[in-house]
Amino acid sequence: MPETMNSALLITAIGMGLVFLSLILLWWLMELIVRLFTDKKNKKPVVEVLPAESGSFLPGENADTLNRKKRAAAAAVAYALAAGQAGAAGSEEIPALSPWQVALRSRSFSNRSAAFGRKPQRNVK
Repeated sequence: MPETMNSALLITAIGMGLVFLSLILLWWLMELIVRLFTDKKNKKPVVEVLPAESGSFLPGENADTLNRKKRAAAAAVAYALAAGQAGAAGSEEIPALSPWQVALRSRSFSNRSAAFGRKPQRNVK
């Protein structure tokens, strides 16, 4: 008995080891493929940080242009919110069901409820 248990544990350990080794090998292969085929030109984009006290988004932009952009952004947000509320109010209408859909749904519901509504059978001897 201990011999069979030892051989079973040995086979299990070998199998699990092979599984983990194959997973590690696949992981290394995927890493290699990603490193070979990625574009090294766009590795890290350069981001220019503007000082906070400048008051504008772009260099050379004056306060009047900035105010117009802020107003345009506020108007776009207001329009999007109004359009979203109008679209949501119009989509509450439920489409009518065809007679085939009604029949199929009622049959599905009755089949589903029959599984839970059965009375337990008694063992008759």
